[in-house]
Amino acid sequence: MIERGFTYVVPPFMIRSNVVTGVMSFAEMEGMMYKIEGEDLYLIGTSEHSMIGKFIDTILDEKDLPYTYTSYSPCFRKEKGAHGIEERGIYRVHQFEKQEMVVLCKPENAMEWYDKMWSYTVELFRSLDIPVRTLECCSGDLADLKEKSCDVEAWSPRQQKYFEVGSCSTLGDAQARRLGIRTKGEQGTYYVATLNNTVLASTRALIAFIENNYNEDGTIKKQGSKKIVWKKSNHYIKYQNELKVLCRKQADIRKYQHECLANYIVSLGNKVYVEKMNFSGLQKRAKNTEKNDKGR
Repeated sequence: MIERGFTYVVPPFMIRSNVVTGVMSFAEMEGMMYKIEGEDLYLIGTSEHSMIGKFIDTILDEKDLPYTYTSYSPCFRKEKGAHGIEERGIYRVHQFEKQEMVVLCKPENAMEWYDKMWSYTVELFRSLDIPVRTLECCSGDLADLKEKSCDVEAWSPRQQKYFEVGSCSTLGDAQARRLGIRTKGEQGTYYVATLNNTVLASTRALIAFIENNYNEDGTIKKQGSKKIVWKKSNHYIKYQNELKVLCRKQADIRKYQHECLANYIVSLGNKVYVEKMNFSGLQKRAKNTEKNDKGR
């Protein structure tokens, strides 16, 4: 993103409540932010909060617009309300790394920047041979401060569907009004527009890369490249072979149990086509026959 003209910054990982309430809706704050006990400090859910909060109660020179920042930082989220949704694995976690980008610009230039920003994310994923699409969010799904938003979604061969790997939003002057971020120019003093975009969230990008570049021999490499990113270790291969042996043993045991049960049913004089019945059905039938015999 530096090549795109963005300035790389290392943001604070903790912010005060006056910044939190300025950059997000109260509902988002309750569902996302971790508060530090006994302190007026919150762990950041995204570095956007720190980068936008840097300009709180400031009047910017119109000639310096736009401000374009990018950062790579840890993010901390409660994920409240997401119980039961992709809990296993690394898709939805409480701490992850993310590269974020923000823009502060004139309101009339906001939509131009919006289209640029989400296209950067799409371009990055397609450079990794990961199929992606953009999905514009309907007004009912937008958070209180957002003016327009879209999700960037990557294809999951495992799930046979697209899943979210990033989002881009323009918030108009909503954040600027709450935080008191203005600019002064020939037309007087007015509030700036703010935008944010997820370039890459490490965990979800990793899922997308592995699933779309996994080969039959167990290696992971970008399609068309000779460089192998990951391959099975000897320890992993040994474990897989042992697992296959165990599965074969379990299959043999199930087959033996099936044959014993079938012979038992036949010995009871129950005229059924044993070979067409599944194991659980045979077992249930045998128990019922045994009960009837005892009742007689």
